[in-house]
Amino acid sequence: MLALMLGIIGGVAGLVIYSGSRSSGGEATTSQQPEPGGSVEVPTENGTATVSIGEIDWDANEEVAAASGANDAPPEGHVYVIVPVTMTYAGSGEFTGWFDITVTFVGADGQEYSSDSALVDDDLYLQPSITDGGTTSGNLVFLVAVEATEGGEFHVSTWETDEPRSIPAA
Repeated sequence: MLALMLGIIGGVAGLVIYSGSRSSGGEATTSQQPEPGGSVEVPTENGTATVSIGEIDWDANEEVAAASGANDAPPEGHVYVIVPVTMTYAGSGEFTGWFDITVTFVGADGQEYSSDSALVDDDLYLQPSITDGGTTSGNLVFLVAVEATEGGEFHVSTWETDEPRSIPAA
């Protein structure tokens, strides 16, 4: 059962990683100016979603290792980062945060990092769909170069956004 669950999560993570890269050649991307307050509103297929970033754990190697024996240790010079994300939906039909929204991290090194497939407690990928007025919260994990953690921003996008919305990494 665990292997099936990890396979599904890995497949979803691959979809998010593939769809999360909006740039070509791995180069840094640009977006509109970061919006204050740690949250942005983005259009969805049937409404809007407000996405907020909580307090970031910039050195989550121990938490990731403790969450699952299937998680790999980070390569030398890299660190796991846990980012709590809250999404509130306004619209018709169902909204599935981990599928409908892509969150990437653009580090201080200028590189764009997609969420990692490491499984953690309160993982966003395991949260249920919500409907109008509903809120879902969970953690995303990023595997980033240590030097990337000295700043940067999160890019939030959907299939309906031309440019990602930015939230400064605090």
